[in-house]
Amino acid sequence: MDVVDDGRRIERGTVTLPEFAERYGISRSAAYDLAARGALPIPVIALGKRRVLSRELMERLLAKEELPQPQMIGNARRARN
Repeated sequence: MDVVDDGRRIERGTVTLPEFAERYGISRSAAYDLAARGALPIPVIALGKRRVLSRELMERLLAKEELPQPQMIGNARRARN
């Protein structure tokens, strides 16, 4: 979903798991299950109780581009739930 600011469309930098599921052609429950197991092909970002994914990495995955190797930043960890 895009955010509208002063009549301009601004694309968010992240997508939700249901948005990823729709774009990737899998069910919402499959996306949540893969995220819970740490089995998604791109890192899950935990924002409180919300789980989101990088829009850029999702687009690169869908374009079948090579993805960068995940790197840990500070105390960041892959979301498991």
